[in-house]
Amino acid sequence: MPPERETTYRLLMAGVLLLLLWPIATVEFPSMVDYPSHLARVRILRDYAQEPVLQARYVPVYKPHPNLALEILSLYVFPWLSIQAAGKAVLALLMVMTAAGCHWLGRCAGDGRPSWLAPVAALLVYNSTFLYGFVNYNFGNAAFLLSLAAWLRLRGEPFALRSLLMAALYLATFLAHLIGFAALMVSVAALAAIHWRRGQLSLGQALLHLLPFTPSLAIYIGLRSLGEDRGAVVWGSWLLKAKHLASFLITYDLGLTFVYGALLLAALVILLVKARPWAITDLQIAGAVLLALAVAMPGQELFGGSDLDARLAILALLVLLLSAAAAVPPVWARLAFVLALAALSARVVEIQRSWVDGDRLTRSQLELLRAVPARASVYPIFELPAEAEAGKRERHLLHALEYTTVDRLVFWPQLIAVDGFQPVLFRERSLQWFGPNPNPSAIRWERLPAKYDFVYSWGAPPRLETMLPRAYSLVGQAGKGRLYKLAPQSVSEKTTPSDHPPSPGTSPPR
Repeated sequence: MPPERETTYRLLMAGVLLLLLWPIATVEFPSMVDYPSHLARVRILRDYAQEPVLQARYVPVYKPHPNLALEILSLYVFPWLSIQAAGKAVLALLMVMTAAGCHWLGRCAGDGRPSWLAPVAALLVYNSTFLYGFVNYNFGNAAFLLSLAAWLRLRGEPFALRSLLMAALYLATFLAHLIGFAALMVSVAALAAIHWRRGQLSLGQALLHLLPFTPSLAIYIGLRSLGEDRGAVVWGSWLLKAKHLASFLITYDLGLTFVYGALLLAALVILLVKARPWAITDLQIAGAVLLALAVAMPGQELFGGSDLDARLAILALLVLLLSAAAAVPPVWARLAFVLALAALSARVVEIQRSWVDGDRLTRSQLELLRAVPARASVYPIFELPAEAEAGKRERHLLHALEYTTVDRLVFWPQLIAVDGFQPVLFRERSLQWFGPNPNPSAIRWERLPAKYDFVYSWGAPPRLETMLPRAYSLVGQAGKGRLYKLAPQSVSEKTTPSDHPPSPGTSPPR
């Protein structure tokens, strides 16, 4: 690549990185659904030894679960920062690692030449899983990119040095998230198998490339033998499968999502029509294997993990983009590049604007919750809009309330604490939480005063809007949010027998 084009490429990568950092820097509370639960777990782990109330409510799990990126970094790399600042630092590091991973994997795929698709691929970090707050999964993706690039770069180095370095990278990827590690193992196995079939490696040499995975695999097998990470297999519908395969594209606005899709489709058509014969590279074959696995994977649940097809599809797309090799007339190549870059950049702009609105909404509810004293407990009742886009814009509140756990150790039962996945569990399920849009008759109203100090409702249906003020003392409201103070005998005194529902079912907590 000529020096002037190299300079243009570097400026473009720097501009994309700034764009990736922009939404994180411009809001205090990113509208990422599960993200506040990560921060709440960090607060619990940081202060567990000094806070009896935390010891009474939670149990730390000091096991190397493959889902710990944000927690490890916040506790051991950024312990000198406040928890919210540490979370922002982790998000910023994720953006830097993703951009670096796309750059280096693109270089390795291009025999040392930068790939102009690297800035396009980097923008895919703002996929729908990131909007749902799956920070550890996306960290695993970044570690996957860097580790695969390192394997391509080091595969000719002496065995001992290569194995030690790769084992460390594989372990880091494993601890970040299991999907990144699994995709990395599949990719390396596919590439080693290709080299063996071509006679470039003996069978023994090909198998030795898998040896650095064994420490991480041993940890995972140990967790499984202890009964960890077990679950069911639920396939889901084909509509769900299609939605998951489009997870790299979906945002808060369905109409804009179709616009982005049309622009990307136009770019793809240009490449398919104008490109001279495509060169099928080894890395493209590995990407195709990942994509085939994504299509074959159950869409709803596999052994306790959800959306595995969506997560593999994003990694497959990254590999296929960064390994694309075709000769396209310059004018058409620039047009396709501009269309793809514009579509994915516009997505980030839309997401930032949605986050600004979500930040304002979160602030209003946290201001309402200032009336809740430190170490109190609150039972939430959420009624999210049935309309999909409106529901997306409010869903982050499910866990945004847990910022009060970060600040004042307030207890919320919706904290994500699943055995085998998170490093914090509830000491006891004092009262089952049924998620958004619950059936009012399933809630054990008569037990609330014994377990909780407050009830918080968001968009409660008419029946509850009538019953709650009659049963409990309204402390305040902000928009659709209402906060009620419980008294020990409030329900038995202020509600009729019809308000005392039967015991809830035995469906597992989230």
